[in-house]
Amino acid sequence: LGLTGDAEYAHEVGRVLGRELRAVGVDVCLGPVLDVATNPKNPVIGERSLGADPVVVAEMGTELARGLQREGVAACGKHFPGHGDTVTDSNEHLPVLPHGVSRLDEVELKPFIGAVDARIAALLVGHILFRALDPRFPASLSRPILFGLLRQRLAYRGVVFTDDVDMGALSLHFSAAEIAERGIAAGADCFLCARHPDTAHALIDAIVQGVERGTVLPERVEAARRRIGALVHRYVPAKTEFHPELVGTRDNAAVLARINEATVSHV
Repeated sequence: LGLTGDAEYAHEVGRVLGRELRAVGVDVCLGPVLDVATNPKNPVIGERSLGADPVVVAEMGTELARGLQREGVAACGKHFPGHGDTVTDSNEHLPVLPHGVSRLDEVELKPFIGAVDARIAALLVGHILFRALDPRFPASLSRPILFGLLRQRLAYRGVVFTDDVDMGALSLHFSAAEIAERGIAAGADCFLCARHPDTAHALIDAIVQGVERGTVLPERVEAARRRIGALVHRYVPAKTEFHPELVGTRDNAAVLARINEATVSHV
């Protein structure tokens, strides 16, 4: 899709994805990937990226998100502020990027700025240490990045997810209590727990205990609840209807076939 460089194709694919996800009851898509693939040695982003040109990734990613949301599925762009130039898999260890702010503005942030301008429903923050922005904490736990950069400078108002908290980049360095307290204070609204149910329960307990101790501000919890509630109100129907016959239709397949042909021509 990225090789075509055609934003209309991206919008069409977003609509196909949205129709098929909605048909089987999915409310949120953890995509599009908005990382700019500038490093061929990156072990984790690879073909999930739309390309190495930040302008192309911004245009294509924004249209993918618009297509998804046009069909009633919330898009969640990732991995803010950018995972494309890392050489470390955050599933295993904490990636570190030394880029200065000017480089981030020119490359990594462009697709996210486009997504924010297009009112993307959610963004997912990666477990990456950006030394120029916060030398101590990864983006997912960083107040300078989540509040200072994303909320204040980019004026983002949607839901902020963290990446999976059981990934080694976070779990090897922080306890559940530290993740909960620092993440909420930084500006995260929702912690992704995709592997171990016990982690989810530990985070919930840590939030409750933090509020009781005064280390977690109730107003931050309430702000997160409001944002998640707004997403639910917009994208989660009161009654989920399933239409599996809309998955893999001839029309949907035709869209993908046209894109495949355009990609072959480009190559």
